[in-house]
Amino acid sequence: MALSELERSCLARLRGGERSQLAELQGDERLLDYALSTSLEAAATVRAVRQLPLSQIVEFKDDHSPVTRFEREIEIRAQERLESLDESIAFVGEESGGQLPEKGLAVALDPVDGTWGLLNRTATCAVSLTIYRDGQAIVGVVANPATGEVGYVHSGTRSRLLQPGLLGEGDQACDLPLDRTPVDSVLVNVHPQRHIAGLVGALVEAWRGDGLNMVRMAGGSPALSLLDASKGSFVYVNTWGRGPSVAYDLGAGLELVRGAGGDIVDLRGEPIEAIGHEGPFIAGLEAEARDRVRRIAGQVMNP
Repeated sequence: MALSELERSCLARLRGGERSQLAELQGDERLLDYALSTSLEAAATVRAVRQLPLSQIVEFKDDHSPVTRFEREIEIRAQERLESLDESIAFVGEESGGQLPEKGLAVALDPVDGTWGLLNRTATCAVSLTIYRDGQAIVGVVANPATGEVGYVHSGTRSRLLQPGLLGEGDQACDLPLDRTPVDSVLVNVHPQRHIAGLVGALVEAWRGDGLNMVRMAGGSPALSLLDASKGSFVYVNTWGRGPSVAYDLGAGLELVRGAGGDIVDLRGEPIEAIGHEGPFIAGLEAEARDRVRRIAGQVMNP
């Protein structure tokens, strides 16, 4: 449960007790420091506004999705921090736009993935930040402003879960996955959408027949549900009907699941890509559990 030096340093800076170490770090350590520090700061900003009268400042974009000025402010601050790190690194924001380059480094940020969750004060929105090198995700961070949990991973390392102390319990951190009870349970979290009645029915029928141990629909941020899947208990199902995924959609969550020893596959069982994915996907740590859920989903959905 002990914190790493990087984790301790990022939390100290968030709380105003330590200067930035960016100039002292080398290589990819600087990228991870930037990603974790930026995500913690963004999560703190979102948490601080949860009790404000958000209905008075919300706007609706052309696709009818909501946005607040806080999201734009978070992206501006993230860009400023990135420029102080390295002006050559591209930035792609859910609100400010940008183009992911085929070569070189880029940061993709969704400051509030699941803005409806923020507006309705649920614990289902998240900050999602991904760093890409030559189009491939190398760092992923997903932070839950409501609970304070932060999952992060760097390519080639184990996914980590950081829990800053919010109620006097002290800061904690550990590698993922966590343990679960019972160890052979198959719990399913399906992303709610209007067109999935048949899928939900098939999953609930399997639950009734002991093929599954639980079915829930938490909703909100897909990135946050992928973080939950990386903890080890839940298999996450998303029909993903919004069109090809872009840089800030799935990258961080996919890296967390894979860094915890799992995978994210389509209905054929093939691993999906972070960018350009279309159609349903299933995320979980254990292949047997993923396959069981995939077979159930395949009964009502065409692969």
